[in-house]
Formats: sequence, C-alpha cells, structure tokens
Amino acid sequence: MSRRNQRVLGLIPARQGSKRLVGKNKKMLGGKPLICWTIELAKSVDSITDILVSTDDPEISDIAHASGLRVPWLRPKRLSEDTSASIDVILHAVDWFEQNRGLVDTIVLLQPTTPFRRRDVVTDALEDHFQSGKAPVVSVSLSKAHPDWSLKIENQVLAPLHNQNGLVRRSQELPPVYVPNGSIYIARPDDLRCYKGFYTPRTKALVQERSMETFDIDTQWDFDVAQSCLSVFGFSF
Repeated sequence: MSRRNQRVLGLIPARQGSKRLVGKNKKMLGGKPLICWTIELAKSVDSITDILVSTDDPEISDIAHASGLRVPWLRPKRLSEDTSASIDVILHAVDWFEQNRGLVDTIVLLQPTTPFRRRDVVTDALEDHFQSGKAPVVSVSLSKAHPDWSLKIENQVLAPLHNQNGLVRRSQELPPVYVPNGSIYIARPDDLRCYKGFYTPRTKALVQERSMETFDIDTQWDFDVAQSCLSVFGFSF
C-alpha cells in the first residue's frame, strides 16, 4: 500500500509541567525553542499532511502559531497532570481532529524532547508502515543494560533479576535487547483505540543506531549535552 492519498496526522504533545527540567519545551536550543525542532521536522516531511500540537501551555501555543501551525484548543487539565496517560492525550487529540477536520489514516507521534530526528528516517518509517499494511512502527535502540545482567536487592543482598546463569554469560552470548527511544511512533487510529497504545501483535521495529538522533532531553544535564553536541557536530534534517 502506498503512502499516496493517505491522510497522515503529525501529533506533537507538549505540556508545560516538567518537574526535572522546568519549561523544557520552551528552552532555547540552537537559537530556537526546543519544540520548534520537532515542528520544523514535521513540516519538512512530505508524507505528513496535517500537524496538531497538543498543549496546555499558552506560551507553547503561541510558539506553534508563530511557526505556522494552528492550535485550536488548550489541553484539559485532566490530561496535563504527571499521572495523565499518554494514550489518553493522543486519543483526545485524534478524536477532536476526526470530529472537526475529517478521518485520519495514520498518526505519527513526535515528542519534542527528541529534537535531532532526520527527515528521511521519518519518511522511510512511514513508507514501511504503509507497505506493511499499516502495521504500527515504534523506534527502538539497542539497550545498554541487558536484563540478564540486571540485579535486584532482596533483604539488602544482591540477587539476579531473572536467573543466575545470565550473570555469567559473556556479552557476546547475550541476545540483543531493544528499548523504545521515544523518537518516532506510528499507528492507525483504530489500532490506538483497540490496543490503547502502539504495541500490538503486528508492531514493527524501527531500529536506530545513531545516538544523537535518538537523544532524549529530560534533565538539565541532557539539555547541556544536546547543546554541546549541536555546537560540535551541528545538525540538519
């Protein structure tokens, strides 16, 4: 199935509450607010036909408007708490869009805390999504912490998380393990509603190996590292 004539909604969630790095989505990175990196990326992907920013922050709304996007509402408080589920935020936005702008074939979730995505990676992920019959796609990276080498503490004593044999295996003997990196999530609205997320029996992996492209900003240290990487290596979509 081709991506041609498909309505693809790029969804950028950006709430104002952030305990570890206050106001992170508005912090200036490389001369522009952090969220603008994701807005500009979404606008540069030809496959993305519509873009919606879901935020509870009037300042973020103003930034999005200045970037040429429409922000038709501010996210309700019940969906902007630390305990709010991401899927509820996503479905709230999708439901509004489909009720007011028409049905959507595919959702691309692009979190603003991962600013260094490449346009061709998003484009290829969407093409894979459509060629596979619209199977969901989640970007992942190789995990540096293998579960077979993970430990727990029981009665103040270290114990293997899974089994003792895993702790004596060499790294070369361990099967590769992947973790979601937060960069790209793709799915049909029907799958999101049915499975309450992007993980289904058909979900495909988009394996990303370049550390800068998957760098996720959550703390001040992360932000400082991102600034350093940008100054040393530069970046373009």
